[in-house]
Amino acid sequence: MGLVAMLFLAGLPTAHAQWLEWALQTDSRLELSSVAQSDDEEKDMWPADLNKDGWTDVIVVRKEPFSAATEPAKSDLLLINHEGTLVDMTAELAPEFLTNVSFARDVYTVDVDGDTWDDVVIINTFNQQPMLYMNLGVGEDGTWLGLADESAERFPELTSDQPLMCAVWAGDLTGNGAQDLYFVNYRVNSGGGTAKDFLLINDGTGHFTDEGEARVGELLHSAFGTAGQIHDMDGDGDLDIVKNTTLYNVAPWNSRGVLVLFNDGEGHFSNWQNLVPNASPYMFEVADFNGDSLLDLYVVDDGSDKLLTATEHVADTELGFTTVNLGFPSSNGFGGNVHAADLDLDGDLDVVVSDVDVDIPPCNSGRRMAIYENVDGMLSDPYGTTTFDWVTNSYDVALLDINNDGLVDILSGKCAGYDVIMSDNCALASSSADYDLDGVPDACDVCPNNPDPDCEVQGSYPTVSTDHSMARQWNDMLLESIRADFARPTVHARNLWHSSMLMWDVWAVMDSAACPAFLGQDLGGFVAA
Repeated sequence: MGLVAMLFLAGLPTAHAQWLEWALQTDSRLELSSVAQSDDEEKDMWPADLNKDGWTDVIVVRKEPFSAATEPAKSDLLLINHEGTLVDMTAELAPEFLTNVSFARDVYTVDVDGDTWDDVVIINTFNQQPMLYMNLGVGEDGTWLGLADESAERFPELTSDQPLMCAVWAGDLTGNGAQDLYFVNYRVNSGGGTAKDFLLINDGTGHFTDEGEARVGELLHSAFGTAGQIHDMDGDGDLDIVKNTTLYNVAPWNSRGVLVLFNDGEGHFSNWQNLVPNASPYMFEVADFNGDSLLDLYVVDDGSDKLLTATEHVADTELGFTTVNLGFPSSNGFGGNVHAADLDLDGDLDVVVSDVDVDIPPCNSGRRMAIYENVDGMLSDPYGTTTFDWVTNSYDVALLDINNDGLVDILSGKCAGYDVIMSDNCALASSSADYDLDGVPDACDVCPNNPDPDCEVQGSYPTVSTDHSMARQWNDMLLESIRADFARPTVHARNLWHSSMLMWDVWAVMDSAACPAFLGQDLGGFVAA
């Protein structure tokens, strides 16, 4: 496991100390402008480094809460990560998020045209067509240009069923190297009956055709489909489709469940398997939870959540799983979106489940977001029945390293607003060097160049007297900086010499009688221009 931190929240007895520490830092790490901090819309999120600056950004899609359309469509949100602060740059870099409002239920980022830049797919409910925002890359000056809506040029109009979509995933289903899209559809409660999903095939340039009927046939059917992913479930080298159907029994499944549609190797699907027949699965996450290279599933179920651990596969025919009903107080009853990430850096993927079922009001679920620790494929609930303000009433979360310290943080889209929850477990970070040898790892050290373990961050810069020449002031400033650093005589002597020569040359070029040290001189065959 490595180091495991304990959670002590103010006002709670130490009996509730658990696992990891978290710090609520919304005020300092989230800057909103296109929506209010108290934003009360339903939210779904996806993290990705959209501008390739090494910092993970977030797309947030929004709609009226739950499954009835009584309000207009809503704008979506682009949060760009500015060195650890998520800044609302929607108006500047995705202005069509504000003008092309949506009834969005899910969002996914994927490079659809092969230009190495992640594009944004937004799927909508309430009879609205899906949207595709293309990533424009960078301009001649290297500045990121943002996102542009090219849905009309690249997506066909979906007419085989009402677009009441809940989930989207991407993968190369045909083997041509391009990312195809699968949309999971549903029927509203009062409608019942059979819904049809949509399969969009990419021609390799980011333009799509609706080929669901030809490639999937009646396996497109669902009754209340809310989740879908694309993975090589049977290990045969091609990608299969995983989806759910719940509430109603419709053909060909004649049961509720999580369904695997096996790829025949050419992007056609006829064989299938129900992994949890007669359950009521609402969401799921596919991941290797025990490190054996086989894909497992965490299933959020309206009854009891389940962990399906893979045992063996028969390609295109049957998957073997051991199924465990978790039975935690937090895993029984209606849950929401689920994501996996290694929160404690022990090599195992932990699980986070939002507490709000986005189809059943009210938003205040009376539960809390569940955070489960994974040790070698065995899940535990280290927080028990303890409730914390920052883990209640969450529609969805994005799991990402906001400040690039190597730890997974949480952005939570809540019933009223957003929370930024930072992982306060710096001792777990892979960068455990201790540069100043004060016994505090650099990842935790507020002043990593000061050997005093009790040091405090300097609140001001060194000051020098302005009663002397400019050259003297610069030398004094450098000497003040040296006093705050380690004793490194050769390094500091070289820096003093460089700064002195720089100041001499700046003066020398202004005086016709002076001779510069570097500028215009031939130094071993190198002429300093």
